[in-house]
Amino acid sequence: MEKIKIETQKDATLQSLIKTIREGWPCNKQNLAQELTPFFELRDALSVDDDIVLKGERILIPESLRKEIKQKLLAAHLGYDSMMRRV
Repeated sequence: MEKIKIETQKDATLQSLIKTIREGWPCNKQNLAQELTPFFELRDALSVDDDIVLKGERILIPESLRKEIKQKLLAAHLGYDSMMRRV
């Protein structure tokens, strides 16, 4: 979790997202920074816990860690096809 927290702190988009979650969303996505527009429809499901972004109970993985974490999940998972549909 510490690695995710560190990489989240380095990710400019996630830092902007954290700020928006904490300070409040604009009424419409036209008033939102372009990099955050994909998150607008998810805004009610997003939260921040210990500087990590969550969608419900799921952790939002920083872009810099996605490949590494996906490989670890694949290596440890027997139901490859089923797991790939969820990733």
